[in-house]
Order: sequence, then C-alpha cells, then structure tokens
Amino acid sequence: MNYSSNVDKKNRIYRQLDPDSLSENVDLNSIINPIKVILINILDSIFSDILNIVNLKGNLNVIKHSGEKNIDITSAGINKYSTLRKYCTEPYYCFGNDSQ
Repeated sequence: MNYSSNVDKKNRIYRQLDPDSLSENVDLNSIINPIKVILINILDSIFSDILNIVNLKGNLNVIKHSGEKNIDITSAGINKYSTLRKYCTEPYYCFGNDSQ
C-alpha cells in the first residue's frame, strides 16, 4: 500500500512512515481510498479548531497527540486490532502506543 507524504526528512515521523521501504511515496491525488491521515506540527493557535472540526465527523476515529501537535485520523473501526482480527487466525499478543 502506497502513501503520500509531505514531511521533512528530519521529522521523527518520517522514519516511521515506511521503515522497511515496502511502499512508495506517491502524489496525494493518486490515493483514492485513504485509510489514515496524520496531521503534524499543527500550530497551537488552530489545534483545538482542527480537532473540533474533525470530531464533528461521526465516522472517524481521532487520536490527538497534543504534546506532539499531531492528530491521527482513521475511518471508524479501522485500527491495528481490527486488521489483526481480520488476517490473523492464531492467538497473538499486541503492544501499541495509541489510546485505542
């Protein structure tokens, strides 16, 4: 699955986008059905406004990282857990860093 990114290579999240080089950074307009959007380095003056606008959409999961000035947005029900449930038939243990 490809991604589109306009992130400075010095940004910490850049190294997490595709650490194993399994995907390609493509033009944003070529992505038809995105599953996740990450807004980064949001200005303090508009962070709350953006969060409120995104939260008005009832079909989205929103995770705010106010200490990092980031907001992760995914479709409702799309997360690591739901993906593992769909593709993994064996018992497993998981660890993550998000709130859900």
